[in-house]
Amino acid sequence: MMQKLISLGSKFRRKFDCSHIVIEGKNVFVSLTNSFDNVAGIILDDTIHQTHQTSRNIEVVRSEGRAGIANVISACCIFPDAAAWEAMSAIHGVIFGDNCSTAISIIPGPIVPQIKMKIEVTARWRRI
Repeated sequence: MMQKLISLGSKFRRKFDCSHIVIEGKNVFVSLTNSFDNVAGIILDDTIHQTHQTSRNIEVVRSEGRAGIANVISACCIFPDAAAWEAMSAIHGVIFGDNCSTAISIIPGPIVPQIKMKIEVTARWRRI
């Protein structure tokens, strides 16, 4: 089975030499997308902005890997604390809409204090 590795240019990914997206067959694995804006090179402290930026980052994955929010079948969200989970969970309901994926939330605390949320999703590839 062929495998395609995609990097979106994150300095963190370069540091750890890992891919952001792995496409294998019909499966698309997106490794812990966060709210860092790779285009602008910034991360804003606002919780709501970070939630929307995270979803925009997943949509960038769609252009690279042919799978986006509508294709997500499983999501693992990691939050720094319960307050961040409370603020972001309602927005995720709007972002994911009618897409009935499985989800789990984890609150372990971040390695980088500015990052309020990380998400890992699994999507199924679709032929265009």
